[in-house]
Amino acid sequence: MTVIVALLSDDNEVVVGSDSAGISDSELEIRSDPKLFVKNGCIFGFCGSYRVCQLVRYHFNFPKFDIKEKLDPMEYMVTKVIVPLRALLKEFEVDKESEDFSFIMGFKKNLFVVSADLQVASQRDGFCAIGAGAQIAKGALYVAKKAGCFSGKNAVVMGLKAAERYSTDVRGPFVIETI
Repeated sequence: MTVIVALLSDDNEVVVGSDSAGISDSELEIRSDPKLFVKNGCIFGFCGSYRVCQLVRYHFNFPKFDIKEKLDPMEYMVTKVIVPLRALLKEFEVDKESEDFSFIMGFKKNLFVVSADLQVASQRDGFCAIGAGAQIAKGALYVAKKAGCFSGKNAVVMGLKAAERYSTDVRGPFVIETI
């Protein structure tokens, strides 16, 4: 599987990092196509189906978050992101049973985790992680936050390195994006 790590930095940035492992059963590939990208002012980090990641990256059209619309971020996610995402997945015949996926989406000081059933979760801790190394990465981020070492990119790298060290499904090189 993988690990995607995200946090809201003290500088009001959204920082997301991923590994490069592609895992299938007992096979490991180090992929050059990234699991994270920036689109329409949002940052995405995917685990699970590479196909879903590619569909969202290259086919998904959704409006930028517009403060003038007076939608709160959760309402924007549910009405402006998930509704057209569901239509895209249906158009390309993505079956959530056979193409399991989840992704982190960050924008405007917000982090959300979206699972294959298109449930949207908002995180209280100011950080989140998904994938096989998620629990390890979240533990590292929790400790970094409590120890006062929670400075954006450095904390994300700590989470990624911890997951790589203790999970057989996580491998560098790491990719990090900030918005």
